[in-house]
Amino acid sequence: MQRLQAQMNQIAITHMNEVRKTLSDFREAFEKRTLFLRNCNAEFLKACRDELQQLSDKITQKEAEVLGHLETKEREQKVLIERLLRNFSDIFRVHLTDLIYLEGMARCLRRAQTQIKAEIADSSSQGRKLQEHLDAMEASMRDLAQLPTFLPSEKNEPLNAILQAYSELVTGASHRCIYLGCLKMQASSPASAGIDISAEHPPRPFKHVKSLEDGKQFYLAKLAKEVRANVSRAGRPAHDDSSVKLLQALLHQPKTQDLASPVVNSGNKQNAAAADAQGMESADIANV
Repeated sequence: MQRLQAQMNQIAITHMNEVRKTLSDFREAFEKRTLFLRNCNAEFLKACRDELQQLSDKITQKEAEVLGHLETKEREQKVLIERLLRNFSDIFRVHLTDLIYLEGMARCLRRAQTQIKAEIADSSSQGRKLQEHLDAMEASMRDLAQLPTFLPSEKNEPLNAILQAYSELVTGASHRCIYLGCLKMQASSPASAGIDISAEHPPRPFKHVKSLEDGKQFYLAKLAKEVRANVSRAGRPAHDDSSVKLLQALLHQPKTQDLASPVVNSGNKQNAAAADAQGMESADIANV
């Protein structure tokens, strides 16, 4: 039993030594394998790190190249756009100037068209008024010429109509001359021109002035002022006109024929005096 126990102990010791040796070999192999793996991992990580660094450097270089290329393209594009904008602004400025000028011309043409229409309407109205005054004056002179007798009482109404038509005709003619701009001298204030109207045209004594109505006196004074200021014929004075001489002859004719009339009542005398006063008024206006 002892020998068997000793053998068993020997076997156990041998087995334990083998186990220790196996464990020691396994540990050494494991440590070597672990060290190898650690070294391999380190080398792999280093290789990967180097590769990644190289890739990063390449990416950075490519980015710099791409950014430089983009900046160059952007600079070239900016220069091109600025040049195109300058050219376009130069061309567009000319076209814009032409457009503004054409718009201004269109407005001027529309304004001129409107003004021309208004002037044509005004001119037509003035022409119609002058024709109406001429027709009225011709009708009054025709009525005066067709009278069977030459009494002042019968000639008073036609003479008044002739005087009224002649006054309106002279006023319309003066307005027409001002409108057409065919006056020898435009109207100007006597104070600025240094002209003394009272010395140039002294007042003439009128007969039976108080017998005229106040409205007709004011109208005749206004008409005389307008004719004196506006009407000016080129080359001859106003009293040289044949129509004025004819009217003066017609207005002064009752003075000689009143002597041949045997009987004239007081009413006819007053009418004749009024006609004489109106005749002198119209003659003074024509002479002015």
